Amino acid sequence: MRIHKKRGAPKGHPGKTRRKPDRVDEHVEVFLEQCPECGGHDLKECKRHEDHYQEDIVIPQTKVTRFRHHFYYCSKCKTVVYGQGTGELPGSYIGPVAKGIAGWLHYQMRIPYRQIRRLFHELFRLDFDPSSAPGFDRQIRCRGDPFYEQLKKLLPEQAFAHLDETGWRKEGVNYWLWCCAVVKAVVFLIAAAGCILQIQLFQIATLLQIPQYHLFNLLAEECVCMNDRQL
Repeated sequence: MRIHKKRGAPKGHPGKTRRKPDRVDEHVEVFLEQCPECGGHDLKECKRHEDHYQEDIVIPQTKVTRFRHHFYYCSKCKTVVYGQGTGELPGSYIGPVAKGIAGWLHYQMRIPYRQIRRLFHELFRLDFDPSSAPGFDRQIRCRGDPFYEQLKKLLPEQAFAHLDETGWRKEGVNYWLWCCAVVKAVVFLIAAAGCILQIQLFQIATLLQIPQYHLFNLLAEECVCMNDRQL
């Protein structure tokens, strides 16, 4: 005979409720003029109340910004020039926030760009062509390159680093995805060259903590004398 488990928390399990929000954006007083049970109007207010906190999502409106570029003639270089506005992506009709959210949904949540396009249309009335999505990636990468280079410069300053790799397919070609983890940063690198070259590209001149597979034993020996060799 099958015994069905009783629904709900086990007996004696401590109750748990959602934590009260640390702010209130809107306060609503809820009064009654008619009894919701019997429809009566002879109501006398009691000297007590109960607060109910409810969190919800506010769907934002899109913001259209017109950047009007004023041209100037530079007497020094004999060139007509113009500036770039704050938050402006030159030549782009979609702003940086929308592109950043699209990239996060695509790479972190694994949502195809065609579905992201539908989500943007339904929630924000913002349309884009999925074929332009690779351009989103390129712009995000270009704007993140300075920060990526700063992270790479942190690596040689660390006392040790943890290094690991795995296979990675890029446009139908086999590459290596390398991960270098230190106390202050985790840096990834995708490249097709050999193992030793990856370490050189990372510019690591410190002791490497590498998984003890037989393939990495030789790699560890090479790392010790890496500074004395021209790779």
